[in-house]
Amino acid sequence: MRGGRGPEGGPSGPGLVSLPMSKVEIPETHYARNGSINLAYQTIGHGPIDVVFLSGGLSHLDYGWQLPPVVRFIERFSSFSRLVIYDPRGCGLSDRSTEPPTIAEGVSDAIAILDELGIERANLFGQFDGGSTFLALAAAHPDRVNKVAVDGAVCRFAGLEDLLVPFDRRDAEATAAGMESIWGGTGLLELVAPIHADDPVLARWFTSVNRAAVSPAGRRPGIGTSERSTSDQC
Repeated sequence: MRGGRGPEGGPSGPGLVSLPMSKVEIPETHYARNGSINLAYQTIGHGPIDVVFLSGGLSHLDYGWQLPPVVRFIERFSSFSRLVIYDPRGCGLSDRSTEPPTIAEGVSDAIAILDELGIERANLFGQFDGGSTFLALAAAHPDRVNKVAVDGAVCRFAGLEDLLVPFDRRDAEATAAGMESIWGGTGLLELVAPIHADDPVLARWFTSVNRAAVSPAGRRPGIGTSERSTSDQC
């Protein structure tokens, strides 16, 4: 598997905490190609159905195994399925870029993962950006999707006039600039999960995966990703 191992079985890295080994063996990381892009993925479990999970912009396969709630999530899902987790392009162990992918690129990458694993129809669970990608995938390729579950997903973050609470482009850019200014520190945790901001273990893990998953330049335009992408697919 790519990357080192900590003394307790997880990947090693600066700022990471040592956690007990999970009940599930940490799998080898493989790569699927979509054109020139290499997409890192892992498979866990041998259940009768395929479940594909995609997180948002803070995705790093190795670091996920360092946080007990993430490991419990993997254990539960892999107990009844073959669970597939992968880093989207621009994040984690997948090829990096200075801009986040559009939704159309994300859909194309998801299809490449399904093809690599021989999955004809998948059950999809997407979180945040991953949910937006999977909604678009289901709309564009319904023949490849069995069911979709999403958490915190949107089709467009900015530019819609009929939103109950309008959020225009200037608001989106201001939010993006604010996130860039606190990238890699505890300020982002205070913004996205304030009730956990005083947890030192979670804070150490979150800031580490924050820096390892993607750079500020690679994430900042992501606030407007849905606006500049294929919102009609949703």
